[in-house]
Parts: sequence; structure tokens; C-alpha cells
Amino acid sequence: MNHDSSEAELQVEVRTAAAELGIRCFHPHESRRDMPGWPDLVLFGRGGLIFRELKSTAGRVSRDQQLVGAELARAGADWAVWRPKDWLDGRIHRELNQLARVNKITH
Repeated sequence: MNHDSSEAELQVEVRTAAAELGIRCFHPHESRRDMPGWPDLVLFGRGGLIFRELKSTAGRVSRDQQLVGAELARAGADWAVWRPKDWLDGRIHRELNQLARVNKITH
């Protein structure tokens, strides 16, 4: 993983790390048939439930994604955008560990 990694590469890393921690992960298979703006991943574990939009470094969050994210946040949900830099600086690992209720950092 590097700063220029694609959204698809980031998704593989996140889903692999989530599976290793026992976190359940849902990704819609066909986004054109789902609600416009729905997040790429819904993850849940012993520590709760989170919604994450995945983007490459240059990827833009669409208007629909911004609106759905804001609605989820207003409803009390944990919604955010993850990018390759978040993988590299450990943010994603920290959040996944919290979701799994794991105290150690895993890579």
C-alpha cells in the first residue's frame, strides 16, 4: 500500500484486516442498483458499527455520498472517508482495532 494506491487496493487491505480481526464487513456488489451515495463498507464488531467511504488519494466524494454521510452522521452513525494515507498512518488499523475491541495494533 502506498499513497498512490487505488480505491480497490485499499478495499482489499481493509477487508483483509477486518476479517483477521473478526469484523463483519458488507460491501454492496452493484452500486448502480443500490441507494445513490451509500458507503462502500459497513463494518461491525464487538465495538460497534461504522460506515466508511473509500477513496484513492485523488478520489472525490460525490454529492450523493456527502448527503448520505451527513444523514448517517445526523442519525448518530459513525461515517467517515478512508484514503490510502489513513492506512499508512495507522488510522484505519486503530479504528478497526476499536471496532474489534482489540488493544494491540495489528498490521
